[in-house]
Amino acid sequence: MAVETADREAGAVPRKEPVVPASARERMDYAIKIHREGKTAEALAIYREVARDVRDHPRFWTLLGSALRSEGNIGAAVACQMRAVELDPESLDSFGNLQNALRSTGRYAEALDLADRCTARKYTEFHRQFDRARDLERLERYTEAIAAYDRAIELRPEREDLLFLRALAILGGGRFAAGLREYRHRWKYKDVTKPPRPSPEWDGSAQPGRSVAVIGEQGLGDFILTSRYLPRLAEMFGHVKLVLRRPLCRLYENLDHIDEVVERSEEKRRTEDTHLFTMDLLRHFDARPGNVPPPATLNVPVTARQRASKLLAGGERRLRIGIAWAGSPTYSNAAHRDVAVEHFITLAEVPGVQLYSLYKGAREGDLTTSGAIGLIDNIAASERDLADTAAVIDELDLVITTDTSIAHLSASLGQRTWCLLHMPAFWYWGSHGERTDWYPTMRLVRQTSIGDWTEVFARVRRDLKNLMDTETR
Repeated sequence: MAVETADREAGAVPRKEPVVPASARERMDYAIKIHREGKTAEALAIYREVARDVRDHPRFWTLLGSALRSEGNIGAAVACQMRAVELDPESLDSFGNLQNALRSTGRYAEALDLADRCTARKYTEFHRQFDRARDLERLERYTEAIAAYDRAIELRPEREDLLFLRALAILGGGRFAAGLREYRHRWKYKDVTKPPRPSPEWDGSAQPGRSVAVIGEQGLGDFILTSRYLPRLAEMFGHVKLVLRRPLCRLYENLDHIDEVVERSEEKRRTEDTHLFTMDLLRHFDARPGNVPPPATLNVPVTARQRASKLLAGGERRLRIGIAWAGSPTYSNAAHRDVAVEHFITLAEVPGVQLYSLYKGAREGDLTTSGAIGLIDNIAASERDLADTAAVIDELDLVITTDTSIAHLSASLGQRTWCLLHMPAFWYWGSHGERTDWYPTMRLVRQTSIGDWTEVFARVRRDLKNLMDTETR
């Protein structure tokens, strides 16, 4: 992992640097080297050793702040980046790293204010508009964000990645048709690569008797949400093949409108007449509020149901609640979407409740380190795929989760689902309201201030108590 710098051309105005003892300089240079190699903890230890000798050196503070942020010490990282900017207001690297540190803590308004106030000579109008657009979008000021993206694109038309970012702002503002037209630019964003296929991409026309391959992309939940359009696609083709990640496969087997399901790493024959990528279903079928078909029909195998019944046996006397506190770590906003499992432990205080973990992934160990074992039953540990998860969900009384694939799976099955949304929420959910056209049985529980999960869980705990009172009368 490289040392973090701002997303712009580096190049601060030359300045007279403070005198640093040779030994401290050598130690700092070595720390920078291993920091760039991804040895953050080792670099951080050296930065601390030399701090007394280099504390008037702006580069030291921005490097220390970057290392601290990588280690999760966000508050200290912000303070370090502020010190770097104080010492050298002309450094774009320090300025950009300060903005990124503020964004890590949800302090988007402060990052926006920095962009408006920055007077560094190398901070161009493009930089300002690009930064403003990102922060305005996170503050749910979508009209202003789109205008800023427009100006940035005008200044740097070769930056095709901005077209995708603008699409997200358009979708966030509720303009689905326009946003989905521009969503095709997702293949130009960062290191995303469109998987090659031998067949042409689908043009939207009916092709009776011909075959189409639907290629899964993005997260597991994205596929579940968009798969509601597969029956309509099947009406236009003679053969529908799905190319999916393994956790999804069994959910779509033995369905009348699906002819073939292939795990993507095992696909050997690519002989379809045409193909499309999952998210393009939304554009082809004019997805928008008020024009959304019912959630997808999913296959829950008998063997999965039998397993679920055994796992949940004996818990019928309590309100059985499935929970998930984290999702895929590759999601760009995972740090704001995911919550500490300790928040869910507070729900175990409600009399008559039994919690079951539906989460499977890198943070399963949170159950042990938080002391939650026993209060939360980790039934997901032995799951093979989302078909096993679906069978468990069908046996539960309620699912409470952050914005993960579990939310999409649960609500597609018709289960009562409380989806806890960070701010700003992903564009599917809009920016207000408790209900969504995507899922009739889903309730959206939104943050009322950026990053504040304590208030969200206070509401959830209160509503859970009210639910228990209602269902035990």
